[in-house]
Amino acid sequence: MEMEWTSLTLFTVLSETAVGLAVLYTLFGFTPSARQKPDAYNRLARPAMLTAWLATGAAMLLSLTHLGHPQFAFRALGGLPSSWLSWEVLLTSLFALGALLLWWQSRTGQAPRWAPVLVSAVGLASVIASGMIYVLPSLPANAGGFPVLLFLATTLTTGGAALLALLSVTEAGRAFAPEWLVELALFTAGAVLLTGLLTFAHTGAAATGLPEARAQAGAMTGSAWYLVRLLVGLAMPAILLLWQAWRPRLSRAALLLPVALLVAGELTGRLLFFASSTFTGINTGL
Repeated sequence: MEMEWTSLTLFTVLSETAVGLAVLYTLFGFTPSARQKPDAYNRLARPAMLTAWLATGAAMLLSLTHLGHPQFAFRALGGLPSSWLSWEVLLTSLFALGALLLWWQSRTGQAPRWAPVLVSAVGLASVIASGMIYVLPSLPANAGGFPVLLFLATTLTTGGAALLALLSVTEAGRAFAPEWLVELALFTAGAVLLTGLLTFAHTGAAATGLPEARAQAGAMTGSAWYLVRLLVGLAMPAILLLWQAWRPRLSRAALLLPVALLVAGELTGRLLFFASSTFTGINTGL
């Protein structure tokens, strides 16, 4: 069972990071600095889209370990009329293809303005489909679309972290660091705070609900890893990012530390989410 949670955790967090990176790259493409330096912005597409494609590809390969018969994975597309899982597979595959095409285009020329917007939209749709899989009557704490909101918050958080990393480790990223660093650090810190608020809202709503929901909330908050996630995976990165916005420094250590903490925190939070959902499902006959 633990391997099952791990594969789901890695699949969702990696794919959401890839989508978030594409979304943030696209959004910052509308800034004055990106319009003034189109060649540099196009060069940044190479590491950004390659990272997005590789992360999504790795996520899809890891997801196969969740299947009893990986060789029949293509059959997941057969439920498109009624299955969110089928939509997740289709949209994630299309996003990966789009990221690959954008990377290839960046090597030979500049993609049209609408292309990254379209790829980002497909990616966000894949995240929504992924979250909808866990909006189930048998999981009361997940009612009201909470998984979708949590997954989208992770997308923005880890996407911002990934773009911050590229600002510090790539030549094209450093070309935009003076203009983007403060705004991106503030955006990512805001996404971290949103993730924290949604986490509290999710567990708080469950703790005041039906016995099954209270059991799910207890499974999430009863672990010491929940406190580690809040302090090390959310609070510390938020403080470091706000400090970076106040005293911007293009230092790999200063940028990569909050990035590493954020990714570790989101992996921990997602592992707790799946573990608690499985725990509740087993105890309610799911």
